[in-house]
Amino acid sequence: MSENKKAALDAANITDGGELAGAGGAAGSMKYFITVHGTIASILTAFSEPVTASELAAALNVKDAREITRRIQLERLHGAPICASCDADRPGYFLARNPGELAAYLKSLCGRIGATTETYKALEATLDVWRGQGRIVGWEGS
Repeated sequence: MSENKKAALDAANITDGGELAGAGGAAGSMKYFITVHGTIASILTAFSEPVTASELAAALNVKDAREITRRIQLERLHGAPICASCDADRPGYFLARNPGELAAYLKSLCGRIGATTETYKALEATLDVWRGQGRIVGWEGS
């Protein structure tokens, strides 16, 4: 983690209302998400680069990174535009700052949904073969 990011995370002071004090403040259009949707969106507004789950966990004093993903999902379900970087050099979560960023993330999700569905169907067919209920076309063992 960069020293600047660590300093900003350490300086982030989340108030009981969920607003971010310090660490750069909030963009005007993001105010709704900050005050209504919780601390992760609040923290992410302070950064121009993605923040990893472990960095968020440390900032929120949460021991389990799975708790961070649960909180992110909750905030997303309430309208916070939290995206995940697919860039291996810059992994982490970020807040979409405009419709174009959110649309690009949704496009990447569609690609992953398609790949996951394809994998699911292939493994389901394999399970059917194992159960003696089917065969995989083009597979030598079928």
